[in-house]
Amino acid sequence: MKNNVHHLKINVNIKINIKKRSINFIYFDQSDDWKFFVEVFNKTKFLKISNGQMWITDNFNKYPCVFHAIKFDIENETVRNSLIDLLIYFIKHEHQRIQKIPDVSGIIAGDYSLRTSHDEKAIIFDIINHMLYNKEDCNVISLVALIVFEINSNHLYSNGNKRTSVATMASVLSYFGYYLYFSATKNEKMFDLWEKTMCNIANYKNVKFLQTKEKTIKYIKSKITENVLIDIRDRKLSKPE
Repeated sequence: MKNNVHHLKINVNIKINIKKRSINFIYFDQSDDWKFFVEVFNKTKFLKISNGQMWITDNFNKYPCVFHAIKFDIENETVRNSLIDLLIYFIKHEHQRIQKIPDVSGIIAGDYSLRTSHDEKAIIFDIINHMLYNKEDCNVISLVALIVFEINSNHLYSNGNKRTSVATMASVLSYFGYYLYFSATKNEKMFDLWEKTMCNIANYKNVKFLQTKEKTIKYIKSKITENVLIDIRDRKLSKPE
């Protein structure tokens, strides 16, 4: 697979099961985000590249698909503010939704209020500012990992931090073109899969193999990479304007 998106000359527009399929490479930093995209692409068995064309395959056929590369320039204030609003929405929306889903002990009821004045907006502002001034973290997987870390390590809510983190992670990954295992329905199976990981993150200072923020972020990134595929579901292509 080539290491530059411009080598992928994907311009075929055909219908698969009535609807057009497209693969979206959405990035902040082309180099770092491309490395992650390639790693996930290579383990997404139903996607192939041959002769500069990207294909969706099944056991008997292969179908060409459209490739889109979209840059998010967060140094642009309008784009940055739109992205901030979107990420705040994802956290708040998923926190509301998970309140109807039982926790690991089967409990639904509880206090889901914010614990401190450091709310969703403050967390996202901190993350985006960090990405602006730390280029090594200005990429999709770092963004997702930092959101998961901040919600859990700050114990943002009285209850539901782990479930909110997992659901938000799935939504943000989906927006950027990745599918988190079991996230199509966001049911108990997906939350159970991540329960131990989220407990480790929430208590990282007391977990022997973590203990620091840097090691914990690396741990989150590895877990995300293990559990994602390229998303080929029909989705509206969009970006912050």
